[in-house]
Amino acid sequence: MSARTGTSPFSLDPLEEFFSSAPNSMITENQNDHLGGTISPQQSPQSSTPAPWSARRLDLPPSLLKDLDKRGVVPPTNPSPPPFPRYGHALPATASRDGELYLFGGMVRGAARNDLYLLHARELSATLLQTAGEIPSPRIRHTSAIINNALIVWGGDTKTDSKSRQGDKRDNGLYLLNLQTKEWIRVAASGPVCRYGHTMTVVDNSKCIIFGGQDGGKFFNDLWSFDLDLDWCKLPSYTQRDDDWMMTVLCSTVTKEIK
Repeated sequence: MSARTGTSPFSLDPLEEFFSSAPNSMITENQNDHLGGTISPQQSPQSSTPAPWSARRLDLPPSLLKDLDKRGVVPPTNPSPPPFPRYGHALPATASRDGELYLFGGMVRGAARNDLYLLHARELSATLLQTAGEIPSPRIRHTSAIINNALIVWGGDTKTDSKSRQGDKRDNGLYLLNLQTKEWIRVAASGPVCRYGHTMTVVDNSKCIIFGGQDGGKFFNDLWSFDLDLDWCKLPSYTQRDDDWMMTVLCSTVTKEIK
């Protein structure tokens, strides 16, 4: 795995002060590389400045399947085909309890997919999973999240197929995958209009908050909450700005007012 670094366009003075005052036990030369250090013309190669991010090429070789008798794992067609390149897929912002990431759907070679990959971050490998139940249809620009032992998938453009007719509606169902049994269920509770390009974040490990998005030429700025009681709840909105539909939601704590 190779790293590429670039000069930051933002001021890093607070971070520089923190890292420069950190003891050697906190930051080693190797750790400094992983922090994405940059080198300016005035600096020597030995005095690289750590940045808060880095751009890296992530190579995921096909995974050799070790647990062929484990439910949910594709039978012996190993190695699994690599998941990339693709775009418009969904990947939760947080990992599962086992520290694994689940990638669902997206566009591959001009066709929308509904495959599910398990990404092993420590091993830098990927496994194509076999699932059962009410599997979501192929889609792009959807969102997903992990709550407890469930992977939640909602929204997305499900009309990318050239055979789709103009009057066809996008899939408005919310899908939950049991991460133990690898079985999908579709929740048909009344909720927001289906859309794509929206954002989703998890609150209190019990609710999914969905904001914005679009459906064709119509853009939204509404805010919805979905909890594990399988109910949707529309939250109070506010005056719309032109760029609201593209807003990204980042949340660690939310007051009880939205419950």
